[in-house]
Amino acid sequence: MASGRTTDAFICLRLPGALVDALSGPQQDCQDHVDAQDPEHIHITLGFLHGADEQKLADVRSFIERGTWPAPVIRLTGEVRHGSCSLQNDPA
Repeated sequence: MASGRTTDAFICLRLPGALVDALSGPQQDCQDHVDAQDPEHIHITLGFLHGADEQKLADVRSFIERGTWPAPVIRLTGEVRHGSCSLQNDPA
């Protein structure tokens, strides 16, 4: 990144292939209500970094890489909290 420039970035968890496969089927079944994601792009977003410069990105990378992190428990709640997903609560 050029000196003085910033970028918007996010931190995410890639999902195991078996979980991605399990989520891909229901997405196709519900395509009248949900914009399906390409399986390669399915992830869990942990946080956003708005206007991050080179130093901020390096600090975050260093923090993540030096930690030992337990695997998170994943639960499907039925809630959608992503702006790019078009979910209709009552399609009727």
